[in-house]
Amino acid sequence: MKKHTKKQKVRNLRLQLKKAKRARKIVGHRKHFKFSKKRLSNLIEENKVVEILAPKEFALIKQENRDVLLNFLSNIKNRLEKGSKVNISFDDTQILLPCGTLWATAKIEYLISKYPNKLTCSYPRNDVVHQLFQHIGLLEKLGKHTRKIEINAENVKHWHYVSGKSTDDVSKFKTLLHSISLAEATRSGLYESMSEAVTNTIHWAYKGGQPKEWRMFAQYIDGKLTVAICDLGMGIPCSLREKPELKEYFSSPIHWAKNKRDTSLIEIAVESNRSKTKLPHRGKGLKDMLDLVKSGTVGGFRIYSNKGAFDYNASSRIEFGKDFKIAINGTIIQWQLSVESNHEQ
Repeated sequence: MKKHTKKQKVRNLRLQLKKAKRARKIVGHRKHFKFSKKRLSNLIEENKVVEILAPKEFALIKQENRDVLLNFLSNIKNRLEKGSKVNISFDDTQILLPCGTLWATAKIEYLISKYPNKLTCSYPRNDVVHQLFQHIGLLEKLGKHTRKIEINAENVKHWHYVSGKSTDDVSKFKTLLHSISLAEATRSGLYESMSEAVTNTIHWAYKGGQPKEWRMFAQYIDGKLTVAICDLGMGIPCSLREKPELKEYFSSPIHWAKNKRDTSLIEIAVESNRSKTKLPHRGKGLKDMLDLVKSGTVGGFRIYSNKGAFDYNASSRIEFGKDFKIAINGTIIQWQLSVESNHEQ
């Protein structure tokens, strides 16, 4: 084998160095190309407008309707988290029940504040749906500032929508109560129930740095008052599980299983016999609201919290609970009762 001279060895070494530099440039270019491609994909996603169809019925009573509504809201949240803009289509929406509508409204408003200028909507085709969403200000919050229509539907114009971040904001509810001809004792009892519901939300629903917000629907029509209040906090079951006072209660074999079901914990929160759980913060709130409904024969009392549900029907005087598959991550309380002008509480 012929030996290389010193000059040839230097020349070969220089060629190898050039090849190595060229290889590094190519690799670097490829890495840059991959990064740019990923960045381009992100930019496309950020500027994409995804249309999501709202459900026909905003309701939480039946498992099927509940699943559809929660999946709809979850889909919006997932798309916004990926950076897409979302346009909600209300073309198919026709039925708005208080609990489902209040919950959906609360979730949508939360997403509007968290993802500014990312969430829009189309005008609802259904006239009543259009009126209600305009009446409570949802269309405006979703960027619809024109095409105002008259609010004349009987099942819309009597609704009051109130929201707040403290117990002081519940004073807004006084306007509705003073517009109804009621005995002073009745008015005072109703206002106290409203205040207690808001106080429970502010004190128990949220933890850490979460914004303490609540929202309320209220309607008085044909002698019946309907109120629904909701929060996006931890929920009644989670709140009770964190109470040290419950450790002794759940330590017995009889009550241990109740800790596993959200519905059982909601039922504990509305129990009339306070001595069973010995919870010092109980004795008002949910129990008083339920007693208010039980004092009459018209209306009902309903709670949705996480996966659990509690329902009392005043006409049949039957109460029952139910567990759902998907949690709502928060609490909704709705009660309806007869408050005729001559009614004394």
